[in-house]
Amino acid sequence: MPRGNATGVFAAIFASSLAITALYGVYRLYRSLQDEPYSPEKTKKRRRKRARHGTPIQVLFFPDTRLLEQAYEAMTEFRAKQAGCVDIRVPSDDPRELTPFQILLRHISDAKTSLDICVYMITSQRIAAAVADAHSENIVVRVITDPSHVDTAGSQVAFFRSRGIEVRHGRASYLMHHKFIVIDERILINGSFNWTRTAALGNKENVMIIEDAVITRQFLAEFEKLWKEFDLAVVSFCDGNRRAIVKDATTTYVIIQTYSRYVNLLIFRC
Repeated sequence: MPRGNATGVFAAIFASSLAITALYGVYRLYRSLQDEPYSPEKTKKRRRKRARHGTPIQVLFFPDTRLLEQAYEAMTEFRAKQAGCVDIRVPSDDPRELTPFQILLRHISDAKTSLDICVYMITSQRIAAAVADAHSENIVVRVITDPSHVDTAGSQVAFFRSRGIEVRHGRASYLMHHKFIVIDERILINGSFNWTRTAALGNKENVMIIEDAVITRQFLAEFEKLWKEFDLAVVSFCDGNRRAIVKDATTTYVIIQTYSRYVNLLIFRC
């Protein structure tokens, strides 16, 4: 290709690139003029909108070693206070200084309308107290747990019922092994964490706190299904003829107890 022709081609390409860049700059300027000015409140709304579409709010891991450290420091300072040496340190309200266990308690305490709790084992007195406090503030509290841990040592089921909180559980041979909470029908707390001291301070556990409408609705639907399934008010137990009659809103099933183990899968041994 002659030198003159090559120079002309490169000049044309360069000019086209400049033109495209200039047009894009004009387009960006136009869009910036169309956008509203920066607003902190609108930024917060956009962040909340992203959260509703699945952005995790928080991920917690256990054991809560910071809680153990705080307990040791508090014990040490308390003993020093008794000896007249120092004042007891007041815990900070700064969320950045909260431990995983305290963050979990804070979410329960911040409930505005409802707590739908579906947890396999509940023995933690601190979490149970936070739930009872929410109930006393007219928060609607419903609890589902596994029947094998209703009467075990340390179980908080009796405490919940003494406070007027309804607790339901099944009678099946298989476990109710869920560990999730739905707060105000919009926040999901889910993971491997049972509500026990061992889970908080010893076990390797995880908890994810998500504000996602699609996911939360699915967990809420599962809760409602189990809540209806475990409604003991609609169950008539075995009569003198060794029958088990189970009723729901639409159908009545009469099961003749030929083999007790089959009936045990449905309710319990008569």
